[in-house]
Amino acid sequence: YPTLRKYCRTRDDRGIAGGISISNWGPDISYSNANVEEPLPARLRLGIGYQAIDTDHLGLRLTVDASKLLLDTNDGFDAEWQEIVWSYGLEGTFLYVIHLRMGRHVDRAGHQKFWTMGFGLGPEWLRIDYAKVLESDEDWNRRSGESGISVSCNIEPGIFSRGSHQ
Repeated sequence: YPTLRKYCRTRDDRGIAGGISISNWGPDISYSNANVEEPLPARLRLGIGYQAIDTDHLGLRLTVDASKLLLDTNDGFDAEWQEIVWSYGLEGTFLYVIHLRMGRHVDRAGHQKFWTMGFGLGPEWLRIDYAKVLESDEDWNRRSGESGISVSCNIEPGIFSRGSHQ
C-alpha cells in the first residue's frame, strides 16, 4: 500500500525510542488576590517504546513510562521508589489508520491501579482517539469508568509532497 503509506505515515518508527522530560520547571507562581508565591510541582518523566512489528498491514508498539514528582526528595530510596507512577502500554495499528490500545497504570503512593483501553481512527498526523478506564473490583480504582476523547494534529512541512518512505 505505497499510496496509503505516503499519506498516513510521517516517519519510520522501527526499533527502540526513548524520551525524557521535566515539566513545571521555572519560577514560582503568584496569585492575583494574595501575596503568596508557590512553586509548581516539577515532574520528571522517562519513557521507552519498542516497535516490535512495522509492516504495511500491522504495527505493534510496546511502551513503558515512569513519572515522579520532584517534591521533598529526602524520604529515602524506598519511599522515593514507591512514589514513581508506572504506565505500561501496548498499541496495535492496522493499515495505518485503525489503532487499538491497552494499558496499565500503577500509582502505589496515590493508591490508584487500573487498566485502560482505547482506540483511534486516522493517520498519525490527524487522529481522533477514545480512551476509557476499565471497571474493576480493586479497592485502588478510584477512576473507574472515566473516559475521554481527543483529537491530535501533527503536520510536518512537505507531508503530501513526499514519495514513499524507505
